[in-house]
Amino acid sequence: MAGDISRPREAVAWARNFDKLVLYVPGNHEFYGSSIDGALEELQHLSTGTQIQVLDNREIVLGGCGFWAPPCGLTSSFSTTRSSAVRRRPRRSA
Repeated sequence: MAGDISRPREAVAWARNFDKLVLYVPGNHEFYGSSIDGALEELQHLSTGTQIQVLDNREIVLGGCGFWAPPCGLTSSFSTTRSSAVRRRPRRSA
């Protein structure tokens, strides 16, 4: 799910309506009125224990296909690994 849905609480509430895994890449609207770290912490907290995986500087590998989103950006990255692991990539300084 590409971001710019709403603020974290409303966005996660909306995404919880799906009965499938949701890969959620936050857009800039999720961060309005908050700090980037604060909004990301809220998104992670609200999605804990749900089918929602927040991808912000994080990769998840599903069926050998890796999905990654850079910090506060939107992209995908495909890999050929067969792992089902979730990895965190180090943040880069601006």
